[in-house]
Amino acid sequence: MTTFVLEEMEEVPKGKLHFHKLVIDGRSLFDEFAQEVLSNAQDTKSLNVIRTYMCYMAERDTQLPKTKFNSIKESGKVFGYEFKSGLLRVYVVKQEPNVYVVMGGYKSNQKKDVVKFGKYVARLKEYNNKLNEEKE
Repeated sequence: MTTFVLEEMEEVPKGKLHFHKLVIDGRSLFDEFAQEVLSNAQDTKSLNVIRTYMCYMAERDTQLPKTKFNSIKESGKVFGYEFKSGLLRVYVVKQEPNVYVVMGGYKSNQKKDVVKFGKYVARLKEYNNKLNEEKE
């Protein structure tokens, strides 16, 4: 069975919102993406801009413009969000006061990444439902 663990994002101070990285079977897809980005100066700058957006949201719990933070919908229903800067995207689930950072990707792979992100969100919901059933 797949395991999901939440790790606090140390680079985003706690505020009104709390940011966590989702670790799936011992792997943080976001951390892997962040490592990949380090090889390109422009992408590193864009990722730092996204981290700044995260800090701003954590502190104030305010919605950013759609050009920076946009909802992702399936059949008209929001199931996640994406932070955007330059060619980078970071996909998150927002369940106040928590924001779960699932993965990152490039605009050129956005359609595939959104599908992948949706599958992770569905698996996470399944996992949480099973945990809740076991508690009852």
